[in-house]
Amino acid sequence: MFKGTKANPLGAFAALIGRDGGRNNAFTSEDYTAYHETVALDRLELVMRLEADRLTGLVLDDPVVLPERDVVLEERRLRVDSEPAALLSEQLRTALFLHHPYRNPNIGWENEIRSLGNR
Repeated sequence: MFKGTKANPLGAFAALIGRDGGRNNAFTSEDYTAYHETVALDRLELVMRLEADRLTGLVLDDPVVLPERDVVLEERRLRVDSEPAALLSEQLRTALFLHHPYRNPNIGWENEIRSLGNR
């Protein structure tokens, strides 16, 4: 979501937010991913315009998606696949939430991540 749109190419979103001292970030939980900005009140219109553009105009072609897919695979390898406690937690959630979306890890299953962009 930070890569850009036709109206606001890569880097423009953060630059516009940061120009006046604002900042933006994101986080993911079991239930949602939140993208948020901290700006002065008089910059709210700018942020709403940027978010509307991002939600409707995000460029998701292979040159954008494939490198990000590799980043996510590496993050999964470092945070889950190479950490016994994380693997155990993932297996427990899969067993405990057999018929619930919580059975799926936030970062995703490796085979599903690998399939992104291959359509």
